[in-house]
Formats: sequence, structure tokens, C-alpha cells
Amino acid sequence: MRIVHFVDSTDPQGTERHLLEVAEAQAQRGFDVLVVCPPGGWLPSALESAGLRTVQSPVKRRDPMSLLRIRSRILEFAPTVIHAHSERAAGLAPFVTWPRRTPVLATVHMPRFHPIYIQTVNNGGIVIIVADILRNMLVEAGVPGDRIRLVHNSTSMVREPVRPVDPGKRTELGVPTDRVLFSMVARYCEDKGQLVAVAALAGMEPELRSRIHFLFAGPSDPGWDARVTCAVEEAGVQDHVTLLGPRADGPDLIRNSDVLVLPSAHEAFPISILEAMALAKPVIATNVGGVCEALMDGKTGIVIERNAESLISAIDRLASRPDERESMGLAARQRVEKYFSPDAMNDAILSAYHEAAGR
Repeated sequence: MRIVHFVDSTDPQGTERHLLEVAEAQAQRGFDVLVVCPPGGWLPSALESAGLRTVQSPVKRRDPMSLLRIRSRILEFAPTVIHAHSERAAGLAPFVTWPRRTPVLATVHMPRFHPIYIQTVNNGGIVIIVADILRNMLVEAGVPGDRIRLVHNSTSMVREPVRPVDPGKRTELGVPTDRVLFSMVARYCEDKGQLVAVAALAGMEPELRSRIHFLFAGPSDPGWDARVTCAVEEAGVQDHVTLLGPRADGPDLIRNSDVLVLPSAHEAFPISILEAMALAKPVIATNVGGVCEALMDGKTGIVIERNAESLISAIDRLASRPDERESMGLAARQRVEKYFSPDAMNDAILSAYHEAAGR
């Protein structure tokens, strides 16, 4: 089988990390894999390090010459299927594979509907959802339920042994080693909730605040890194926050934290939560999208309302109970091993490929 993965973004976020993991696993199984993505950013470098072939070209409708180059390379490759990992890629897939009419599969990585998913199935393709909660959204919008396949995300980190926190890494990051470290490894934006975390820091009792530290890391929507910095300064909590920009070592930051925090307004099935679980870290997160398909409230983490008061309560609980942090982390590791293994995810994706190709 010859497989093309197609995406229009390169940041080290959930979609891109998922694509890398799937493409690398397929290549290791002996399939012929080609990844089409824009140049620059994290993804092309990560693909090169993994030894995967790429076509690096802008993925934009208004750049017809770039699309023609992509089309030429894909036709030369002659794929069995093309796997689109974004709405734009799904929309462009029929053009860049014409006139072969290569079967297209589109993974829904975001909790939103786009008409392109109806077009995908009308052309004989299949829509893959990463969380079961997305199914009703698509069906209500007109996507036939029998053309939707659920494939939960996974993380290859579940194959690694659990390692203890490295005090040297915390010192390198400027994080006091005597505090409980709560990390947000996520894009700086309204949806992810950095401002909710800052409000929680500002609103908690000084005694609790003295025992904890927050770390923020990730790329930023325009102006949001400055907005979060201003919020930290206005709240007067600079001594309890480390602000980092885009990082390629997000999983390592989680590994050297005590708790992952994700007070999101919207999610599909966050890979950062699975990474934290694989690293035996408890998670504090809001009940949005497929979060509760991964987490078990009170057993592998704490599910909260999206407000400062609820987050403060969860922080207080985990900061004060190291034994519970450890037991939740171990339960989280066991859950991701049992239900979200890379082999199960890749088997399900390949099954969808065979189904689409058979049509």
C-alpha cells in the first residue's frame, strides 16, 4: 500500500504529532509513505529525522503553481489512499490526485464541522473521528454515520518506561525544585485557557500559591503570548510562573512536571493528555470534547469547570496530596496502556484505508 499524508500546518501540536506517529509506524510496517506539508516549522524537520519522504510546498488555494507541483509529485507517487489531516487538505485532496480519483480519508482533529467532510464521503471517502463525541456533530450536519470511523488518538510514549522528574531540567527552566509544578503545554490562545490559570493563581490563598509553580509553553495565536505575559504581571504572580514560547520538547516538559493542566473551552481528543497519562502524570482538565473518553475523574485526574475557583480547588487537592498524585499517575499509565495503544490505533487506521481502497 502506498500512503500519502496531507496537512497544511507544521507546528508541534496534536495534529502534527499524530501525523508523524502514524506515518512513522506505517513506514516501519513496510508501507510506502509520503508526507505533503508546508516548508519550515517543526514537522518537516521531525519527518526528516524519522527518515520519511516529504513534499514540502505551500498548501494554499491561491498558490496554483505550488498545488500543481504537489499534484505532480503525488501522481508520480501513485498512492493507494490519501489521508488528509486538515480541512484545507481534505478540500484540496481531490484536485491534487485528479484524474486518478484516489480514495481520500479525512481525520477530524478539531471539534467543528466543515462541509468538506460531506464532500469527502460523497466522493467515496471515509471520515475518521478521534473522539466518539464528534460523531453526533457530523451526523447532524449531514455526514452519513456509516461512513464515519472512530479511531482514538494514541501516543508512542506509552512504550517508554516511566522516568522520575529531573531536578536539573527544572533548574534549567528556572523552576524552583521545591514546588509542585503544574504545566500547560498548549497553544497560547483563548480556547486553551492560560488566562483561567493566571486568574486561579491570582485568586488562591498565599500559602497555597507559595507551594506551586506554573509553566506555560507552546506557540501563540497573534498577540496572545504578550497578553498572557501582561496578565501574569498585572496579577503580580511572576515568581510563580515560567513562560516559554514554542518548544519541540513538549513531552519532556510534561515528564518533568507533576501535573498537566488543560482548562480548554474546546477540544477533540488532546494528545497532550495521553502523553501525560503515558508519563504517569495526573491531569486537570475541563469536560470538553473527548477529554472524558480519556480521563477518569478522580482516578486518573480531575475534571473541572472552566473557572478559576474550580481550578484552584483541583490544584489545592493535588498540591497537598503527593500520594494521590502518584496513584492517579499510575492509574493513568495503566489506562493508556490498555485502551490507547499505538498498535490498536494504527490497525484501525489501516482497516479504514483498506475499506476506502476497496470502494
